[in-house]
Amino acid sequence: MWRVITIIAKGNYKERMGHLHAIKYIQVQDLQNLMKFVILVYLQFSIQVSIVLKSQRKII
Repeated sequence: MWRVITIIAKGNYKERMGHLHAIKYIQVQDLQNLMKFVILVYLQFSIQVSIVLKSQRKII
């Protein structure tokens, strides 16, 4: 399970969303739900998002 999702928008993000740099910290059960969220954000705000994933367990 991915614990921390940091979503940072690029482009005209500040114009649309104000001065915030990150939309939200969210927790998702799997990457499929994450992709749904990213697509939803992209369609709603017409912005590109970059994602930083931090796993609860170490990846070998």
